[in-house]
Amino acid sequence: MTMTTPTPIETFEDILAAMEKNPRLQAAMRQHVLDQEFLQLPAIVRELQQAVAQLTQLVREYIAATDARLEQIEARLERIEDDVAELKTGQARLEGRFDHLEGRFDRMEGRFDRMEGRFDRLEGQFNQFRGENYEARVQSQAVSYAIVQMGFSNPYVSRPVNAGNAPQFNSVLQQALSNDSITKDQAMDLCNADLIISADDNQHLVAEISITASTTDIERAVRRAGIMESATGGACKPAIIAQDVPAPQSEEVKEHEVAVMLFA
Repeated sequence: MTMTTPTPIETFEDILAAMEKNPRLQAAMRQHVLDQEFLQLPAIVRELQQAVAQLTQLVREYIAATDARLEQIEARLERIEDDVAELKTGQARLEGRFDHLEGRFDRMEGRFDRMEGRFDRLEGQFNQFRGENYEARVQSQAVSYAIVQMGFSNPYVSRPVNAGNAPQFNSVLQQALSNDSITKDQAMDLCNADLIISADDNQHLVAEISITASTTDIERAVRRAGIMESATGGACKPAIIAQDVPAPQSEEVKEHEVAVMLFA
């Protein structure tokens, strides 16, 4: 067997030449020069590349999902904007209709106001006629009522409903004022009585006339009957002449002993 004489290694080039001829020498040299962590670097780089690729894929998927959701939101916003625009249009039409209706109602209200004014004038005229006619009929019947219900002897109208000539009543007032039996204010109040019926035996009936008796009518009748009693020194009876006396006023006339004459 022939023995190969080793090539002497004197320079760095001799080392490289020897490593090229001997792969085992290359591996030994590489292991000697490079540590274990450096040798693992390619594997780490490959793992890092895989992780980056996976992360990139996740980011792409997230962006795609986000874009899809944004598109859905934009679509919904567009539908909402369309709905709002339609609502505004409908509201504008309704406001136009309401304005039109309001104008018509204003015109109708004006017509009703004019009609109401006419009815008020007619009602006032009718009430005036009715009141005057009612008072005239009452006066003609009140004397008979005084005889039958009150027992008056030879009754007469000392102060008529229409506040016309009343010499006997005026004489009573003058005498009462001169004697200081009543004051001027009381005399003026008594002059506003609707009807006074007197009798020869110094009896008097002081009446308030109305369609429907009120508490004010009762109070006036009682007050003015008291003034007439002070002025004449005779017996004076307050009275209410009406077509209707409501339930509360019915209790009041009983409490104050006020005569009630009901006339249709």
